[in-house]
Amino acid sequence: DDHRNVRMMLQVQLQLWGYYVELAACAEDAIEKLENANFDLMMTDIHMPGKDGIELATWVKQSRSDLAVIVMTGEASVETASAAIRLNAFDYLLKPFWDLELVRSSVVRAIETQKLKAELKLRMEELRTSQASFSNIVDKNINGILILDLFRNIRYSNTSAEQKYGLNKSTLEKLLQVVSLNRAVEVQQSLLCSGLVGDAEINMVETVWEEESAFLVTIRDITQRKQAEQKLLFGAFHDDLTKLPNRALFIGRLNRRIRRLKRQANSMFAVLLLDLDRFKYINDSLGHHSGDVFLIQVAERLVSLRRENDSIARLGGDEFVILLDEIRDVSDAVHVAERVLSEFSQSFTLQGSDIYASASIGITTSSIGYTEADEVLRDADTALFHAKASGKSRYELFNHEMHLKAVNFLRLETDLRLALEREEFVLYYQPIIDLKQQRIHSFEALIRWQ
Repeated sequence: DDHRNVRMMLQVQLQLWGYYVELAACAEDAIEKLENANFDLMMTDIHMPGKDGIELATWVKQSRSDLAVIVMTGEASVETASAAIRLNAFDYLLKPFWDLELVRSSVVRAIETQKLKAELKLRMEELRTSQASFSNIVDKNINGILILDLFRNIRYSNTSAEQKYGLNKSTLEKLLQVVSLNRAVEVQQSLLCSGLVGDAEINMVETVWEEESAFLVTIRDITQRKQAEQKLLFGAFHDDLTKLPNRALFIGRLNRRIRRLKRQANSMFAVLLLDLDRFKYINDSLGHHSGDVFLIQVAERLVSLRRENDSIARLGGDEFVILLDEIRDVSDAVHVAERVLSEFSQSFTLQGSDIYASASIGITTSSIGYTEADEVLRDADTALFHAKASGKSRYELFNHEMHLKAVNFLRLETDLRLALEREEFVLYYQPIIDLKQQRIHSFEALIRWQ
């Protein structure tokens, strides 16, 4: 990994677990170490300067096929997982590592599986003289193991294959009659689609069994990994406190809605940006825990008002946003805003007491003609600012004049700062004369911008 903090953290943790660890800051450094020493496992990031993790894993696949590989990445994408699978990576882990037990489990299983593969290869070579010893080792493996001959007959299945996965010999042989054993992917897809193995990873390689060509099929239960991936994926796109979609997920949905508008020109949507008035006072007076409880209650009330196709998200802090997916005109958005404000007129219960709170809402609609989600949120935020400036606990509809004022204000502020640096302000004194006494009474100081 090219990030020193990640390397150091993993080194310390792995050493605490009893492993000997060598560090490499780049792929070239890792290759040099791998060429000069024997290792059981390599953990590599995908994105690195120079050769990336994919190129490194490709080199390992070609030069050190005995080495287990775990890919680390900060991207929870199908493309990343597919790349790891194509390179025979044992597992891939998402950074940052919130669950160290998941990391430890992956490392333990990778090393154990790699050792098993090495041991299995050795035993297969000794099969003519030590069949009983081989069967005993494989039979105790937690993974399901099958040996198929070229006629699709099951020559061997271990205890896990029969008991854990319930792979009945006659059922399997009928299932495999319709696939080509020369194409491992057909065997894998056939087993997965049959529903017999559930969430499992299936691998198939050519081998020799009792002096005849055969195929070794291994079935690994990945239920826990799937559950962990789903949990991480949910956490990446949802707010941890309210469980609502977060900014990233909402912007993705809003961009898709904008693209759909290009195909359905007659459709219309609206965005309501909501900010809680005086939320800081709740945190300061009742504490941050009560503030969190309040935010959860707000989220629940907003969800209760949601229409079927609408989306609600928490952008952060005390800001929430609502996407009204289909509206007839702006009056629909106003109606929803009024319902939200009416809901806020009801008390919230915090620490056994009734608390009253209010919210301000900025509204914008697709009639403005947006091309990006950021533009929508920008204008909704502008309308929200005007709602707060007009007395709070109210809503405001965005119009172009609001945006123009915001741009002009920003430009004026910038010009004022530059004028100070350029010394464009000139001070003039204008006398005030007392006509009765015919003398100067005082001066008026004026600053002119040149």
